Amino acid sequence: MWNLQTISTILLNKQSTSLIKKGTFPNIKRMGLRVEENGYEGELPNVLQHLQQLKHLNKLVIFFGVWSDRTGKEQIQSLGQFNCLTFLMINNVSKLLTSELIFPPNITELMLTGIRCITDEGINGLGNHFKLKILSLWGSMGQIEDSVDLNCADGSFPQLEVLQMRFIRLRKWELGNGAMQKLQHVLIHRCQPLDNLPTQLCSLNGLKKVHITDSVSKQMTHILGILETNNGVQIDRGDHLSRVENDGDTFDII
Repeated sequence: MWNLQTISTILLNKQSTSLIKKGTFPNIKRMGLRVEENGYEGELPNVLQHLQQLKHLNKLVIFFGVWSDRTGKEQIQSLGQFNCLTFLMINNVSKLLTSELIFPPNITELMLTGIRCITDEGINGLGNHFKLKILSLWGSMGQIEDSVDLNCADGSFPQLEVLQMRFIRLRKWELGNGAMQKLQHVLIHRCQPLDNLPTQLCSLNGLKKVHITDSVSKQMTHILGILETNNGVQIDRGDHLSRVENDGDTFDII
């Protein structure tokens, strides 16, 4: 297994834990790690400490089971020491964004799904990751959750170019002075009851496209009109597939 570079998904159990601790995958570049309530979920912090020694690992996906409500940030706090990691996805984060999380310092793309709650401390912890270019936030489809306010502090997300928000009960989205200054693409998909957009979007010179799949209010229609007429921003509505380009790479945003 010395030359193995990709593991799509490996379940955290006795065998996989032993293999990882023995350094069986020294050249792995991409790994998916599934964590279930099977008696080995408590091994995750130790497993992550061994994975952070892999110099070639640049993409990591962590799938938490439905038991993730009991997962605290201490389970993943060592992610902040993964210096080579540029892509990170965590499935079923639940309420982890109620406090500041430290992610890999060189992360450029971050996807968090199964979000059930977001606080100012949680979102602004993300905003302090200065190399982050692509951020995808997914809520919990079919699960009851409180509406959240997304308050981005002054100067936060300085390099962010793509923001995707899906299935989050978003009540309000606000941008502080200088926040998301390099934003190019925005996707908002099924994030009711959001009924307005930050007026600061109108001052973003690099904004190219805003895609909203929900029905829009009068206030939101007004902001979208300014963006389209005065700023030349492409406005898309509806659930059709849309693609964007980011530094030469093309990827789906719906």
